[in-house]
Amino acid sequence: GGWTLPGGWADVGETPRQAVEREVREEAGVQVRATRLVGVYDANRVAGALPLFHAYKLVFLCEPVSGDPTPSNETTQAGFFDLDHLPQPYSDHRTVPRHVADVIAAVQNPSGATVFD
Repeated sequence: GGWTLPGGWADVGETPRQAVEREVREEAGVQVRATRLVGVYDANRVAGALPLFHAYKLVFLCEPVSGDPTPSNETTQAGFFDLDHLPQPYSDHRTVPRHVADVIAAVQNPSGATVFD
């Protein structure tokens, strides 16, 4: 019911880069290369957090390599959006305003530090 950045769970044995690149391909149909870690967030410290276990969310900047945004069995729409015109509302705890603000800051300041909880 809301917009979110592509994402999901890492498979056993996957590196973070492999996981994010696979998730973007599966959910949005675009092959990307992860280029920068934007932030590490405690996923259990947001409203609607997962109650059964503890998890961290890693947010990456990625560069498109090939493909066009295409919906999948996990998504109803996929696309590229101008940072000033992102779809609303965000999807609960999947993408929170802080994640988006940190991505925008990372794009605007490529030498900025990775953020973390």
